[in-house]
Amino acid sequence: MRVRVKKGQRGLSLIEVTIMLLVLMLLTSVLAPSIFDFVTDAQWVKVKEDCEVLAISVTRLIRDVGPQLQTDSGAYITYKMDVMITDGKPPISIPAAVTGFGNTLNWWDGGALTDHEGSCEQQLIWNMRAIGAGSIYLDPTVPTYGPYFGQGWRGAYLSPPCASDPWGHAYQVNTAWVTMDGFSGGGGGVTHFSHCNDVFCLSPGKDGVISTPFGINYNAVTHAQGIYRQGDDWVTAIVPCDP
Repeated sequence: MRVRVKKGQRGLSLIEVTIMLLVLMLLTSVLAPSIFDFVTDAQWVKVKEDCEVLAISVTRLIRDVGPQLQTDSGAYITYKMDVMITDGKPPISIPAAVTGFGNTLNWWDGGALTDHEGSCEQQLIWNMRAIGAGSIYLDPTVPTYGPYFGQGWRGAYLSPPCASDPWGHAYQVNTAWVTMDGFSGGGGGVTHFSHCNDVFCLSPGKDGVISTPFGINYNAVTHAQGIYRQGDDWVTAIVPCDP
């Protein structure tokens, strides 16, 4: 069968196709950096918003249950929570641990949750023990008298899920420093003897490497009040250092 082509109708020539492809390639090369910048900016905006939400949630939890955040309702020193994590991959690497206070503290490295590591779901959504079953914190009606009367878990403080950062890594909060004595209990505040440590929410950033120390020491590290962020980590203060 013959295909009849009306007068004036024809396909594109090889030269015309080549010119169109060259124009498309040129436009792509010009627009691509702007598109990538837009995506990167959107990722950092999400990190900022996620950390702010976590910071507010942790603050509300502290307000209701007191500064002794823990992974079990047993002895505080035994089950105090050093770090709170969201869903997501562990960091590619982390800085050296904080030592010399009778304990060793650092960011979650991807191992199984220990007695001193708690998930955001357990702390902010379900009030669930990391060890055994039941609740971590008391109901507001218990105890029925005393200085802690009416104080207790009033969550949920966050809607599930506690998602990862835009690059799939877990957000982390160094909750060991919520208490005055970050290692052996005590009152509120964030001062550990002559040391002052910020409580903050951290994303390891695009490179997946945590570069910011777990224990930011006012005297030895920052030499000025505030958080000493390193690398491309994103840091949002929850309880700022106040020496």
